[in-house]
Amino acid sequence: MGPVGPPGEPCKEAQPIAFSAARQTGLEVVFGMTHTLTYDQVLANEGAAFHPISGIFTCPQDGLYLFTFSVRKFQQIRADLTVNGKIAASAIGGDSR
Repeated sequence: MGPVGPPGEPCKEAQPIAFSAARQTGLEVVFGMTHTLTYDQVLANEGAAFHPISGIFTCPQDGLYLFTFSVRKFQQIRADLTVNGKIAASAIGGDSR
């Protein structure tokens, strides 16, 4: 076994990152067009990684992230969660009548 090397850099303590947002008002969109959903109510934004005006969350540190979302609409709608421009999850809602 070789000699012990110098000590490494200390690990940075992970900062808490969490957000919760909602849209309480209607949103007019053009059918077939892609839109980034923005929010008018931010319930929490621990770590300030969520930008409600743009609707974009930027991961500030490596780690495992959990996202949940839902859509509610009385006409057909599809919402996609995208990561770096690629669809990671989708939700589809529509009138059940």
